Amino acid sequence: MFTPATSKAALNFPELSVAITTAEILADVDISGLDAVYLGQPYCLKIKGNLLIDLSGLSDAIKKLNSAGKRAYLTTPIVPKNTDFSKIKAAVECGIKAGIKGVEVHDVGLFRMVKNEYPGLPIHMSSLANIYQPETAAYYRDQGVARIVPANELLDTEMKIIKDAVDKVEFSIPIYGRLPLGMSYACML
Repeated sequence: MFTPATSKAALNFPELSVAITTAEILADVDISGLDAVYLGQPYCLKIKGNLLIDLSGLSDAIKKLNSAGKRAYLTTPIVPKNTDFSKIKAAVECGIKAGIKGVEVHDVGLFRMVKNEYPGLPIHMSSLANIYQPETAAYYRDQGVARIVPANELLDTEMKIIKDAVDKVEFSIPIYGRLPLGMSYACML
């Protein structure tokens, strides 16, 4: 059972976050202006140093972020294979022990696993979880999701409709410099 160290109240302010995939990258990034970091490489578990596999690096990264007053979240693979679930569980358990504040999921099966095996752990449904309209967002809200990120390709007016429908859930709108073209079992395209 996950017991959050802080209140589960929704954020009432913008959160500036970034994804960092490896301990090496974290060492090179100035995190002073950030509120939070999503740790791990969700596109490919085979990337050298991926914090979803490098559990020692993951633990150290979470502790570093927490000591700097930053929120550490764990991301998960976008296209998880059956054989990935034991690795994902190990990363989530390591993250919980080290002090993560939540986990980002992209896949419905992985959502179910995290929800059932780690009750109370805040779950963020990512922009790749196919949240295109209020009904999908409401479903995840009803399932206890802490944060919803709508699909990247939606217009701002469409995002507002979704946000208004799930106003009791944190709502995140990512701002990207580049977008992935697609994901596969092998890696990002």
